[in-house]
Amino acid sequence: MEIYKVINKWFEETLSKFIKDVSPEYPVNRFLLSSLLALKKYSLASLILIKNDHKMPTKALLRTMIEFLTKLTWCLGIHEKQIKNRVKTVEMRRKRWWKATVLHRINEIKNWTNVSDRLLRRQVESELHQLMEMKTQYEDIEPMPLKFFKLLNELPEEYRNDVYPRLYLKYNDAIHLDDATLGLLVRKEGENITYYEDSQDSSDELLKQVVYCALMINNWVRTYYGWDTKQMRQEHENLIKKLSPKET
Repeated sequence: MEIYKVINKWFEETLSKFIKDVSPEYPVNRFLLSSLLALKKYSLASLILIKNDHKMPTKALLRTMIEFLTKLTWCLGIHEKQIKNRVKTVEMRRKRWWKATVLHRINEIKNWTNVSDRLLRRQVESELHQLMEMKTQYEDIEPMPLKFFKLLNELPEEYRNDVYPRLYLKYNDAIHLDDATLGLLVRKEGENITYYEDSQDSSDELLKQVVYCALMINNWVRTYYGWDTKQMRQEHENLIKKLSPKET
């Protein structure tokens, strides 16, 4: 699959540049390297799913990637040209993200402190104790907004008006399987029952979004370090043209 080869090349080129030129000594660098590695796996896995005609799982991975990329965009502040000390700003936002993650996990695990299984209860108590200690490390730091829509208010307006409804909301049905989602697979139309084994989303449209996510993580990392993105963006444009229907 040409798309797989191109996207894999983007990640390999970025990782090669990273390993060659960036010191893993600093937390921000490790944070960006781990982000790159994670999105590489998600992107390539999505392509394999689409190739095998598994659209719903692809949508679930896309929803995860889009949420992560939105948070990463907030963290890097790529659109904020006025930032003077970007390294310091990104490190602070990384800590705010970390603080929000810890708070979320504390709130979740508190629901299990009275579980009847003694062994599990001890495990829960131990994990909660560890999380409470981690929380004290950045006690004075304001967490990243815990609600996703509130986070969007700290990003450029197009994220609320375009990215959120077009990408994030669009793939929610694959994450939150409920009666509404199931109703899209088995439909009663008059006296007839029609069933579909998978989502009716266009495979080419899903491919476009996977390519977009792969481009964004590589583009953000390369932009942050001042590396060239021109060829990659041209390759992205060529891929999108091939996936777009020809005008008649």
